[in-house]
Amino acid sequence: MAVLRLVVCIAVFCAADWAQGGTEPKAAAADYPVHATAGGVAIGAEYLVHSFSSGGQSFFVPDYLVVEVAVFPPKGREIQLSAGQFTLRINGKKDVIFPQPAGFVAASLKYPDWESPRGVEGGIGLGGADIILGRRPVGQRFPGDPRESQRRKPPVAQAPSQVPGGVEKQQALTAEEAAVASAMPEGTCDRPVSGYLYFRFQGKTKSIKKVELIYTDGERQAVLKLL
Repeated sequence: MAVLRLVVCIAVFCAADWAQGGTEPKAAAADYPVHATAGGVAIGAEYLVHSFSSGGQSFFVPDYLVVEVAVFPPKGREIQLSAGQFTLRINGKKDVIFPQPAGFVAASLKYPDWESPRGVEGGIGLGGADIILGRRPVGQRFPGDPRESQRRKPPVAQAPSQVPGGVEKQQALTAEEAAVASAMPEGTCDRPVSGYLYFRFQGKTKSIKKVELIYTDGERQAVLKLL
């Protein structure tokens, strides 16, 4: 059941990637700490290490490096934008890191104690990608576990939060919801868009001396020196 719950969680969040809204882009690429152009496309970026923000909240993502990216298409022209056009190079190494779907980031936030062993126990294909599943999370429930009955208790009904004037207050997003909602949009765009890219990294950040974000449209390339 634990494996099934994790698979369902990843599937839901990956499906939600298609409806993500990204972040609010600044007025120009030059307003970001680092910016460059490639084929008339202007790109602005900011390296945020392990954090991102959404709806006035800040979140910590321990297993991913986060980069906010803004893309400004040439005026009057449409471009195709995808996360796969970006890679991250750490300390000048030849091998680069590709961004991960926001759904995977959301799943890691929802199940932070999930561990993948050296030996693979199972796998499943999802959306053209193979998801490898490992052993159960630490603290997994077992038959008769008293925590299970506690977990199954129905939630206590609460009145909706309201602000002065009787207007219902908007419910704050959870970390996993925010990770998906603020991820970089993908698809055809003819106006500035921005959002977060998440790069899997479990090393020590103090070992990072140089970070480069590489953008390519298949013909042209831009290298943004983030650190």
